[in-house]
Amino acid sequence: MDVQIKTAEKPEQPFPLLFLEYPATIHYHELRKTKRTIIFVPCTFHPVSHSECYGALTDLSISGCLCRVKNVRNRKLPELNIHDRVHLRCLLPGTTEEQKIHGIIRNLKKEKHATRIGVEFENLQPHLHEIISNYIYAVENSPE
Repeated sequence: MDVQIKTAEKPEQPFPLLFLEYPATIHYHELRKTKRTIIFVPCTFHPVSHSECYGALTDLSISGCLCRVKNVRNRKLPELNIHDRVHLRCLLPGTTEEQKIHGIIRNLKKEKHATRIGVEFENLQPHLHEIISNYIYAVENSPE
């Protein structure tokens, strides 16, 4: 990364210090393969060979999503592991029927009030690919 930094000050007393000016421009480089956008869509999260639980998609891309499942005292979340297969059912923007999406757990983060589950889509159907692409395009190109 090429960053232009200027020295703002260099006092020697009471001991040597170096103050730098924050650069006016920093180059941004996206590390993800595909663009993702924030979303809130209620969903049913169903780990294969476990009972389903309810949550929400909070982040969506062509390649996957982030699902947030609330931790409820009287309802324990099934044991989940990286690489487990899951099915998601949700009503995606622009659809009138619930969609079933297959995926693999790629990331898990258990927090006090919720568990965040990163899911990579597996064999995403072409019509769902188009729906998600159109949604991301619309969000990115909407006037703020």
